[in-house]
Amino acid sequence: MTTERAVRILFQHHFDIFIVRSLTRDQRYDVEREQALKLIRSLVDIPGTVDLIPQSVIRIVIAIAEQSEEKFRNICIETICELGNPYIYIYIIIIFFCLLSSFFFLNLILMCIQNKSLFFLF
Repeated sequence: MTTERAVRILFQHHFDIFIVRSLTRDQRYDVEREQALKLIRSLVDIPGTVDLIPQSVIRIVIAIAEQSEEKFRNICIETICELGNPYIYIYIIIIFFCLLSSFFFLNLILMCIQNKSLFFLF
């Protein structure tokens, strides 16, 4: 999976359902959850695919990042930050404003500031 076309086909066949299902499993399946996060992060690295990642995947990553006792919390926060690294900065800013209003992303930012774990955002 190295092209935008491959990622588009992947999500046209609703592969995001399997990613979300993998990430919602409990701690016994940490290896599967880790592999799902690695897949999301590798999709972000492909140029032009950030806008193809469905909201369901973004929502589950944010939900994991909002849990203070979660093992993969820092990885999810880094993944959210990496959504801003590719070429479409304006689009990402719009996504983050949508996240602020509809997914309570502000709560996550405030928790990070409170825990002083926001160092990799800057």
